[in-house]
Amino acid sequence: MPEFAGTAGTVHHRSWVPADPRVLVVLLHGLGEHVGLYEPFAAALNDAGIAVWALDHAGHGRSDGVRVLINSVDTLLDDAGTLIDLARAAHPELPFVLIGHSLGSTLTVLLVGERKVPASALVLAGSSLVPSGESALVALLATGIDPMDIRKDPSEMTRNEAYAQQIRDDPLTWQGGIRLETLQALGTAAGRVAAVIESVTVPTLLVHGAEDDLAPAAGAERAAELLPNGKAVIFPNDLHNILNEIDRDEVYRVVIEFVRTVS
Repeated sequence: MPEFAGTAGTVHHRSWVPADPRVLVVLLHGLGEHVGLYEPFAAALNDAGIAVWALDHAGHGRSDGVRVLINSVDTLLDDAGTLIDLARAAHPELPFVLIGHSLGSTLTVLLVGERKVPASALVLAGSSLVPSGESALVALLATGIDPMDIRKDPSEMTRNEAYAQQIRDDPLTWQGGIRLETLQALGTAAGRVAAVIESVTVPTLLVHGAEDDLAPAAGAERAAELLPNGKAVIFPNDLHNILNEIDRDEVYRVVIEFVRTVS
């Protein structure tokens, strides 16, 4: 797996490139995840002629750093910017689309809204751009629980039991709670997203599970209203890990159709 010197240590990244790609996607994963979890998604994109580049965020997967510790999302934004530069240098002729899941969707909006990364379009999966009082996480935190004691079994994040078991068995996937520093950094990032979301004018597709209790679908629908060129597609019965749900082939179809249309 190739690597580069990131803001907080060595960052591992990976690419999946088909013969004669027509579009470049840079994919940013969610909290506690790593790029290896997205191999089925990358394979589907490759079959559609789409090249994919992705990294393990600092403190995730094979990258350096304290596990899932985020003092500021700027560290992750810096590293994502480096990956984007590498990917675009490798494919300078291709239109470029950013895809982010959960935490990755927050980074995606900030990369375009704050850092003016020239993406042709965005795909936001399981996003939490607009907070909702219905969130199970918000409800838990209101009880005063230590965020490091908050743990969800993978089956609470996807109905795909094979994928849930893969997560349970995966030493590179974080199985613990949320660090207080990380929670604070994400809260700060949410305010920054709110300040720029209406300035993000590129075509943006939000894909979301109707039964996502971590980032309720109402927030995605509201984000689509705030984004000048946003559209939300809500998948019935799906949970938070929308790109690895039991109907992921249909989710992939919707994403690929959008990427082809806008690029």
